Amino acid sequence: MVGYFRPDTLDEAVALLSGRPDLCVLAGATDVYPAKTQRAGWGHMSHADILDISGIARLRGIEDRGTHWWIGASTTWSEIIA
Repeated sequence: MVGYFRPDTLDEAVALLSGRPDLCVLAGATDVYPAKTQRAGWGHMSHADILDISGIARLRGIEDRGTHWWIGASTTWSEIIA
């Protein structure tokens, strides 16, 4: 059985990673699982435990920071298009 973790905060995610460096970090994974079924791009077909960071609000959003744009890791394609 694959372990699935979906923390609400960045601190929770870091704590999980500090104890489990083998976790596969994902944000959404809309491309990962179809690629796995085709054995393309994601290596071995064994399933690592998952750390889903899409629930961490601090990692979502788009900001103009003057010298550059910041796009959070869990920002959706719909948000980018808008």
